Amino acid sequence: MNVVPAWLTPRLAAIAAAAALGIVYLAALAGPLRVDIDSAWLLRVGASLADGTGLHPPGSQSLPPAYPALVAALDTAGVAVPAVFMLVALASLAIALLAARTTLRLDLRLTPAETTAALLLTLVSVYAVKYAVLPVTEMPFFAVSALAVAALARARVGGSVAWLLTGVSLAGLACTIRTAGVALGLAAVLALPTARGRVAAAVVAGVGSLGAVATAPYYVENLIEYWREDPLLAVWQEPFYLLRSTGGVAANVPISAWEGTLAKLVTVTAGCAMLAVISWALWSRRRSLGPVDGFVAATIAIVFVFPYEHPRFFLPVLPYLIGYCVLAARRLLRPALAYAAMFAAVGFAGLVFSTALSYTGDRFPERYAGGRLAATYRVAWGLEREGDAEAVDEQVLWALRRYDPDPPGFP
Repeated sequence: MNVVPAWLTPRLAAIAAAAALGIVYLAALAGPLRVDIDSAWLLRVGASLADGTGLHPPGSQSLPPAYPALVAALDTAGVAVPAVFMLVALASLAIALLAARTTLRLDLRLTPAETTAALLLTLVSVYAVKYAVLPVTEMPFFAVSALAVAALARARVGGSVAWLLTGVSLAGLACTIRTAGVALGLAAVLALPTARGRVAAAVVAGVGSLGAVATAPYYVENLIEYWREDPLLAVWQEPFYLLRSTGGVAANVPISAWEGTLAKLVTVTAGCAMLAVISWALWSRRRSLGPVDGFVAATIAIVFVFPYEHPRFFLPVLPYLIGYCVLAARRLLRPALAYAAMFAAVGFAGLVFSTALSYTGDRFPERYAGGRLAATYRVAWGLEREGDAEAVDEQVLWALRRYDPDPPGFP
């Protein structure tokens, strides 16, 4: 007996699922400002721009300018409040998914149903959930990089110079948001059909990437120092970090909040499985590699050479990684469906928990980020005197006092 109503078509079910997820995401707008160390620095630099003291306030890191400039614009307009920061991130996520839809159809040639499944799974990634509520560069970068790859995919399919130039321009814009935008250079190279064109594009992309990286010497200095200090240790550690980062995304778990032997075993195993799927996909597409493949491969290279674990670096390529899994799932449908169900269940639970935090009132400091910034929040909100608090982060405290002086949820 068919228990599914005849009117509930797959398309309608997908629209309903996306709408339900969107409502849960939007419900978090009622909460206080969520900030961490990275976002505190970005807000500090943005405030410096708004105050007319430049892009490099004393003690600040050298950061790409686009996101601080956005913060400065919001600050100057008087709308730099928690809900607006979240709306920027959520709008960026929506744009990224719409652009990725085009790319998955054109470059990976997924069916409409497969494309929808990949996008819905991206929505319930714990990393999408986390960075959709933080004032950081992840979501704007996701949006611009997805638009760039979509434009490059259109250029490759249609041989359009206009789309190629659009994609390259968007790649340049992405580099002003995050230096990881240099990964789009390889995507641009693979958007060209001829070997001669790819060689010329590789030269241009290489020069452009060097210019983009040179604008953020802080990251370059960290990278050089890490590999110079103990190259042998780095060569041994980085494969483990890569597996952990990839595995955190594949298993849909926040590796920063899940430590221990079991966590490492699960994430490393998941990382091996995901890298095997990526390798299979790249090999099977070797005669028709496109912008997606270039972006994924270059992102893996960046995660490998950059110090420590960085699963968030995979967020911009997550729809394409899931797309690779979908291609593999055509041969292993039942295990793939079980994996997708697990991924979705874990992610949806994380989304509900994240949104519920917005309604915890004065319990928020202890529940947010495992309580690591509890003292800072309590001092910022006047629940504790500064002299009584321990482990107060001054940058986070400053950000809260400037951009969330009257948090919701208090009587």
